[in-house]
Amino acid sequence: MEKRQNDSQKKTSYVCISEQKLPKEKSKKAKALFLFLGILFAFGVLVVGFLVYQRTFGANHTKVSLDEYFHIQKDRGAIVYNQELLPEQSIVVSDAVFLPHCVVSKIDDFYYYDTVSGEVLYATPTKLLHYPVQKVADLAQANPNQPAFYYDQMLYINAKVFQEISYVVCQSYKDPNRILIFDQIQAPQEMATTCKDVILRDAPTKRGKVVQELLDQTQVYFLQEQTWAKVMTTTGMIGYLPLDSIQREKKVVHTLEKKPYDYTSAHAKDQKICLVWHQIFPSTVATQVKRFQDAIAKTKGVNVISPTWFSIISADGTITSNGDPEYTKAAHELGLQVWGLISNFDKKVDNLALFRGYPYRAKLISMLMEEAKRLDMDGINIDFEGNSSGYGGLNRDCGVHFIQFLRELSIACRKAGLVLSVDNHVPMDFNQYYHRDKQAQVCDYIIIMGYDEHYGGGTQGSTASLPFVKNGIEKTLTQVPKEKVINAVPFYTRVWKMTPQALAGDKATIVQDEASPIGPYALSSSAIGIKQLKAMLQEIAAPVTWLDPQQQNYVEYEKEGLYYKIWIEDVASMQKRLSMMKTYALAGVACWKLGLENEEIWEEIQKLFP
Repeated sequence: MEKRQNDSQKKTSYVCISEQKLPKEKSKKAKALFLFLGILFAFGVLVVGFLVYQRTFGANHTKVSLDEYFHIQKDRGAIVYNQELLPEQSIVVSDAVFLPHCVVSKIDDFYYYDTVSGEVLYATPTKLLHYPVQKVADLAQANPNQPAFYYDQMLYINAKVFQEISYVVCQSYKDPNRILIFDQIQAPQEMATTCKDVILRDAPTKRGKVVQELLDQTQVYFLQEQTWAKVMTTTGMIGYLPLDSIQREKKVVHTLEKKPYDYTSAHAKDQKICLVWHQIFPSTVATQVKRFQDAIAKTKGVNVISPTWFSIISADGTITSNGDPEYTKAAHELGLQVWGLISNFDKKVDNLALFRGYPYRAKLISMLMEEAKRLDMDGINIDFEGNSSGYGGLNRDCGVHFIQFLRELSIACRKAGLVLSVDNHVPMDFNQYYHRDKQAQVCDYIIIMGYDEHYGGGTQGSTASLPFVKNGIEKTLTQVPKEKVINAVPFYTRVWKMTPQALAGDKATIVQDEASPIGPYALSSSAIGIKQLKAMLQEIAAPVTWLDPQQQNYVEYEKEGLYYKIWIEDVASMQKRLSMMKTYALAGVACWKLGLENEEIWEEIQKLFP
């Protein structure tokens, strides 16, 4: 028993001795291993740190997909307009590029889609161009040689046609499909040249993706300076370069041998226009020549007479005429030009149906030209006034079609040597669809009807206060050059009658006005000529006061239980308007209408518009 214990102790003692020797050898190996792992870990940390740094602050070498960059879909192409990437896309058919009409018309709005004739029409100064529109349900049906096609509820114009007609430069590229359009022809455009090999990136930072690698001495369009330079390559790649990688310069980069169209008429007068309208009633057609001669003999300074001869009577373009060649002959003998007026007042005529169809516009123009030749006219005056219905007037929906009518009519007038003038209301927010700026592109004169500030059926007030007239002139001049602007003045005013409620009747509309001298009243008015008004004021002998805000005389009086107010049109109010028109250097004056005035008015007109 003891022996076993001794043996056991010996054995245990041996084991303990061995365990004391081994840790020293293992310790060295462990230290070496730990050191290696530490170094490896530190290296890993450095690598990860470097990668994190590079990812955060280092240059990005990822190339952007150009299809993704231009957002190009199948069978589509990018459109870059004057160094701006547009959201709209072209359609590419067998290498032929077709541009959306909305893009084309933003650059050149003379492209008019006539849905009645199924054509795209373009009015040059001397010719109306016709381009048939192909309607396709599938792009596989589209003809690359077609000038235009209609697909997926959109109209597309062949870029080749666009470049041939419009004053633009177009450059097409593939891989990916894209077209560059420039209409700032011969205008200085700032360029830049790279002064070393450099990377164009999609963001103004080194972290931006690579759009393209540019070699030293590559020319680019300089767009904007930020922390980096925003540029566009000559092939349409827009991106950013470090400022120190480019040298900036200015130069003209686009030139065209052709010139932009000149729609200016050679028949516009150098002298100031003094026009007076002569209203021809059905009952006075037979005696119009004699009536004209009697009335015009009392005028001074007039060089244009505009008789109201023509009216539209059907949406197919049919017009009536009250013109008499003897009238024109008599006017010419007095040295006057004759500008026949056409109106659209027939409430049975749908103006939208008429003006949106080429066949109907063409008929209307043809009939006008026949009458102009028969009557030996010198010009045409368009008096198409507005309303909300479009029947017997132009409404908002008619606007773009009315402009196309004027463009087409201007071609015929230019060929026939006729002056084309258009009457317009004083510009207001609700009548901007008259597009006076577009009228001025093709018409010789834009006439402001500077009256009816207050009109029959509306609230009482001045027919044409000076602030109202001034506002009309200033707003028109923002859209029309002064050499084409004529301001029209009224030879009439309104007598506003206030009938006390007790005398007005049950069906009358009663005005509740605390300032009224007669209490609640029914309001009505009647137009009266200047000559007749002067005689009436002498008869009533009521005191006349000057209204400084309106810059005209004013009278109010009571007669037989009724109360009257008149904002007076006379020599004093005419002097103020004419003087202001001369200050703005307008092309002339127009007067509505012959026979309502007195001779004193012509004295004033002749002083300022001799």
